[in-house]
Amino acid sequence: MKKNIKYWWILISFLTVFNVKSQQFGNWFSYLGNVNLSSKFTMHNELQYRNYAFGVLEQFMIRNGVGINLSENNNNLLQGYAYILA
Repeated sequence: MKKNIKYWWILISFLTVFNVKSQQFGNWFSYLGNVNLSSKFTMHNELQYRNYAFGVLEQFMIRNGVGINLSENNNNLLQGYAYILA
């Protein structure tokens, strides 16, 4: 019985993957980083590159910001800038 369930699961997975025709293949690369400048100030960095197959650019985004820590419980304010090329 367990062997039959295994084969049914493989068959359903196979059919599901090949039934999705509207899905486009692509990539989404991202970098997220926080740097502690001091015990009071932080800097946030973010870079994202999204494309479809064959390198067609869909979106490119850069976000940077400087933050101030208000308390030790990770309460902070962040002021930043975003550049989005779509």
